[in-house]
Amino acid sequence: LLEHGQDNGHHVKTENSLIIPPCHIHPSAVVKNSIIGPYVSIAEKCHISNSIVRDSIIDEDAEIENTMLDQSLIGKKALVRGRYRKLNVDDSSAVDFSY
Repeated sequence: LLEHGQDNGHHVKTENSLIIPPCHIHPSAVVKNSIIGPYVSIAEKCHISNSIVRDSIIDEDAEIENTMLDQSLIGKKALVRGRYRKLNVDDSSAVDFSY
């Protein structure tokens, strides 16, 4: 889908971040100090900071901080923080590798 017209990464406002197409980022998502893409879909109200995310799907209200994700699925309202991982995190979960 991203390769066939669903890419909007070049239209989304970010703060000190690099977007590598194709990506779909919901306009309500907040992306700061991060590298996103290629092949990333970020749903509404997500917060991503100080992270690298590629080839992943991030569901609504998820929070990604200080981490690197590749080939990952992150559920609704999930929290992922710290260290490089490949994850499948269900809705309303928390994963914190920062300790």
